[in-house]
Order: sequence, then C-alpha cells, then structure tokens
Amino acid sequence: MQELVMELYPRRPQLVEQKALPLLWGLLGPSSGSVHRATTSLCRALHHQMGPGLRQSAASQPPSVGRDLNQLLRTMS
Repeated sequence: MQELVMELYPRRPQLVEQKALPLLWGLLGPSSGSVHRATTSLCRALHHQMGPGLRQSAASQPPSVGRDLNQLLRTMS
C-alpha cells in the first residue's frame, strides 16, 4: 500500500485520500506485529505525501483516531 500511495498521490491525491485514509483510520489503535508495521508504513507514506493535511483529515474522525495518529507520528520522528 505504501508504494501505491507514493506512486499515485502526486497524480491523483483525491483518489488516494478517498481510499487510503479510511483504511488508515480503521487500522489505527492497538495492533501487533505485521499489522502495526503495515499501519506505520501506510502512515509514513501518507504523511510524506500529505504533510500537515494528514492531521487535518484526522480532525473529522473520532477523537481516538486523532490521538492514535498523533502517537504514531511521534514514534516515527
């Protein structure tokens, strides 16, 4: 998924946001092993492409999504 985000976002940002963000929102929260690694990879790719827009998109989600996203982004820094 990370590769798709990196390849498609520059040409079709709305499509990526429409499809990948709901997936990320669903994956955030407690996870283990490969699910956590996949979530981190997807988050990293979206953050690289969207910058602050990723956090802005999370603002329309339940508070737990924004909290989990911020925590994941802090661990990536």
